[in-house]
Amino acid sequence: WYITQRVYCGKGKMKIFLCGFSGAGKTTLLSELKGEKFLKDFAFIDLDNYIEQEYAEGLELGDFIRLNGMEYFRGLELEALKKLSKREHIIVALGGGALNEATINLLQSDWKGIFLNIDFETCWNRIQGDENRPLVMGGRGKLESLYEERFFYYNQFKSLKSRREVVNYLMMHVGKNS
Repeated sequence: WYITQRVYCGKGKMKIFLCGFSGAGKTTLLSELKGEKFLKDFAFIDLDNYIEQEYAEGLELGDFIRLNGMEYFRGLELEALKKLSKREHIIVALGGGALNEATINLLQSDWKGIFLNIDFETCWNRIQGDENRPLVMGGRGKLESLYEERFFYYNQFKSLKSRREVVNYLMMHVGKNS
């Protein structure tokens, strides 16, 4: 898992995003962080769930993407992140493909990134057969190539190896600066 240097927004308010490949554990970590008392002032948002609630008009995300296409969905990710960027004290779990030049340009200005650096094999074992993940339907080979392509974006952030390291880091920096 990888964390960049501290970046504060506005009046010392932090914005944090979790990134990594599908199956890396971003949503799970987001859920676990909700229970940390020192993060009680933070909002926790899973970007895929946010898009599903705000834009999918009752469809599950996988169906919404199959109906509208991945390019349209990527545009909604950027639009949603622009809206969320106006908030303070927020932790957002990005979708596995949300990082691209446009989103990185937006997020670099005042967000802190955490890269969940999980190997492909572990990710694949977690997501294979999941019909709610449209990219899985392309098969293992295609997904592994996508993992390698996306690693360039993810790797722009430093890596921590465990949930405990992430929590300790956040306790040190968020706890005394929020």
